[in-house]
Amino acid sequence: MPRIRGLKPDYFKDEYLAELPFEARLLFAGLWCYADKKGRLEDRPKYIKAEIFPYDKVDIEKLLKLLADPKLPERPNKAFIRRYTVEGRQYIDIPMFLEHQAPHHTEKESKLPEFNGDLTVKLLRKKDDTVPCSLNMDRDTVKDTVKDHEGDHIEQIISYLNLICNTNYKSTTKKTIEFISARLKESFTIEDFKTVIDKKYAEWGQDSKMSAFLRPETLFGNKFESYLNQPIVKHMTKSEQAMARYLKREADNEERGSEQDCIEVGSNVS
Repeated sequence: MPRIRGLKPDYFKDEYLAELPFEARLLFAGLWCYADKKGRLEDRPKYIKAEIFPYDKVDIEKLLKLLADPKLPERPNKAFIRRYTVEGRQYIDIPMFLEHQAPHHTEKESKLPEFNGDLTVKLLRKKDDTVPCSLNMDRDTVKDTVKDHEGDHIEQIISYLNLICNTNYKSTTKKTIEFISARLKESFTIEDFKTVIDKKYAEWGQDSKMSAFLRPETLFGNKFESYLNQPIVKHMTKSEQAMARYLKREADNEERGSEQDCIEVGSNVS
């Protein structure tokens, strides 16, 4: 099912993408519309052709191979997509998807298996119609693929933090990597990180003092699980805060009035 996606102006200026034929560039943009919120879709060339190029005679399989293995002299391991097989079924993954897209929170969760380093490599070796080079996106070895897979997660998390909180943190900072890696090793997901960011921004984002704590070391530290499970806090506007203070004063005055009435009644009785 197609989805509404956005393309940044820089997409059209990518020098490496510009090395590919026009049809491959258009196909790449089309794949974004058919990828789920994790940047994955089924690797079904005939279906993709019918959806993205219904009126044109193009070789989709050839174009997919170009995107997976563009053979760029300057960057021989550059890949725009990764093609992989899990339990006999083929899939496509767009590695940089979440760096450029912010899927709506109501969009359904991905039901497609994740591209995952060594496991995917072993399965791909059994298939003749897959592209081994598509495993690499600026990678030199399979070992680096697993390591860089975590790096992709860190980049996605920091990109989301910067997008929501209007910050400019780097995904390459040593401490940031340590905090996020520690949480990933505890089996927390990218969605968990996004939930924590959303919740704490809702609570702290409009507070000039607390907004300073919207940073990796605070959000992704030892209190991460507590933040994840806390209820969503809606930040009150100044007018709402003023109304809350007014209602509290009224309630306090009413309570004091009731206490005074009780004292007077007690005096009259005695």
